[in-house]
Amino acid sequence: METELDFVNTIRTLAKPFARGEYVNDWQQRAIQLSTISDFYTIRLRENAFLTEEKLQFAPCFASLSPLRKAIQENFYNSYYSNKIGYAISYNFLSDWQYDIFHKIYSDVDSSERIVMSACAYAICNLSCPIEVVLVLCNLLYEEALHLESISTLLGIDQSCKPWIGDDKVNHWQLISKTNTIISYLFAEHCLYEGRGFIAAAKGVYELQKYGTESTIYKIAKFIFEQETNHVLTGYFWLKQLDNGKFEDELRIVLNNFIKTEPMKEIESFKGKRQRFPIFIAENYLKNRDYWQIRKIVLETAKHIIVTGEILVSDEQLITATKNLSEFFMFCD
Repeated sequence: METELDFVNTIRTLAKPFARGEYVNDWQQRAIQLSTISDFYTIRLRENAFLTEEKLQFAPCFASLSPLRKAIQENFYNSYYSNKIGYAISYNFLSDWQYDIFHKIYSDVDSSERIVMSACAYAICNLSCPIEVVLVLCNLLYEEALHLESISTLLGIDQSCKPWIGDDKVNHWQLISKTNTIISYLFAEHCLYEGRGFIAAAKGVYELQKYGTESTIYKIAKFIFEQETNHVLTGYFWLKQLDNGKFEDELRIVLNNFIKTEPMKEIESFKGKRQRFPIFIAENYLKNRDYWQIRKIVLETAKHIIVTGEILVSDEQLITATKNLSEFFMFCD
């Protein structure tokens, strides 16, 4: 029998090794268990507003016996102790040309997936936040593990042979591991860094659809794109829920530090545009505090990229957003 305190501690125990920013031998198993807890308790919270105040058995029975909830209840432990992670498709052997194309686009993406897994774990283990946010972070960690497993499987990458935090992610990890509030963390990781990530994922779909939409590599790319887009929206959704308008200076400092973690490329390049896009939507949020406007911009941009390969926002808008931030800090000084 586990109490609610034990349930939260179970999450933190599972997440803690990731929070060190180091390779975890059983990362797939831990991700599955965090996902199972997240899915189960997210639905339980809908039934019982007092769930976090009660002592209860681990994986308690649902109040409702609807067929779906009954199936979730009955399969909780089957899922919790499963060792299978992956999308519901066949991971077919790649031909040489498919491997080459997928490798060209995704060979470095695994480092991004690893650091987000550790970032989620850092927040779960070290920051004070509502249980609803903890459960969301468990799910985000799992989805990043899905991406990592899929890329590793298709490209034959042994993650135990690579640094968990790559050299190109050291500054990123330092910024995240220095955040001390859930507000700063959500803004840094899931609004800013993942604000770059969904752009890259959309570009991957654009590139791969040229070679057919029935291939394994295209299907994996599309799954990753859909989830990465949702991750940045999740960041802004929960930022809006927790932000009472008193954190602007804190968020702008995070934004400034985010810019410093990676030198800006020329605006004419796609990477230069991708680097500036999260600054553009962050400036929009700080000005209007309107989640639904951010959602509209993100979704329209994502759909535009997979059709055209280009970011919807103009170069002038991207440059202006970065300039506004610089002027803000000059004024502060």
